[in-house]
Amino acid sequence: KSNPMYMTGGNLYVNGSELATEFNAKDSSSTYVGSNVFAGCLSLAKVDLTGVTEIGSYAFSKSGVSGEVVIPETIKRFGTYAFGECTSLDKLIWQSSIGVAMGAFNYDTNLREIVISGNSTTVSNWAFKGCSNLVKVTLPDTVTYLSQQSFQNCSALKEINIPEGVTGIGNYAFGGCTSLEQIIMPDTVNSLGIGVFAYCTGLKDIHLSSGLTDLGNSCFSKCVSLETVELPATLTSISSGAFNECSSLKTIKIPASVTEIKSRALYKCKLLSSIYFMEEECPAMATDVFDYDYIKTAAALVYIPENATAYTENELILKIASHLYSTKVIAVANCIEPGKEQYTCLLHD
Repeated sequence: KSNPMYMTGGNLYVNGSELATEFNAKDSSSTYVGSNVFAGCLSLAKVDLTGVTEIGSYAFSKSGVSGEVVIPETIKRFGTYAFGECTSLDKLIWQSSIGVAMGAFNYDTNLREIVISGNSTTVSNWAFKGCSNLVKVTLPDTVTYLSQQSFQNCSALKEINIPEGVTGIGNYAFGGCTSLEQIIMPDTVNSLGIGVFAYCTGLKDIHLSSGLTDLGNSCFSKCVSLETVELPATLTSISSGAFNECSSLKTIKIPASVTEIKSRALYKCKLLSSIYFMEEECPAMATDVFDYDYIKTAAALVYIPENATAYTENELILKIASHLYSTKVIAVANCIEPGKEQYTCLLHD
């Protein structure tokens, strides 16, 4: 207790008696906040980081910091888990140009809004994982990568802008974001990691990047509200479990670029009724692409290009096709009139 500041029972005291509820960097001659310095200080409610250049790992983790926290542009180093598990923090304004550190605000369960306005290029692993009351996120155009599990289990998240310039989204980055209803992906995104949108049970509408080449395993697994999806023409395969248990999925269009459909890619999609294949050559298909107890035998309409006879010899296709339509374009659409197509069923006269 002879120390000017000390902690006991999760509270911070000054000169042995006065309960500290605020840290104001302007009142300090130091621009550095060391690792673990205020970790677990439940009495610490307000933080002003004006002029601070460096914050150590776990510096404010599990503390009582509440309301709004501003990470100023002066910050040049931000430690891992610096504000992790601050369950009273309500809003974050990030003005620094450095990337948001690993686990920086994970499990801040009262955090409702994030505004990143600096020149950050990355949101690191687990940065906002488990922020279960997070509703809105604003990211700057400088962000190029969203790391694995960066927003996983943010179950209240309804709105997020994925900026132009983002090239990849890491494993499970939005997994378990059950309130997310729509995703519009810029055309700069070329890869999605494993389970990026898995268990997004409210997701109804997705606009995939036109430059997407890599769809991670289980990418949209158990997105039970998703009804339709159109895959980009740059995709070469549909990954394992990509749409596993998307129980509301009714329609899917498979581009000509796809040469392989992997295990359980469309497993337990029990309402899948229209499948469009755009390539004349039938893609290689795993034997368990479909679950035939869910898609009843001869229940789907399958559309293929004219003269694509290989589909008629594929047992996996024949198991699910009530009609196998050969599609012929007889009038190309223009700016004035829609196109016309002719359908010929290859299974029935």
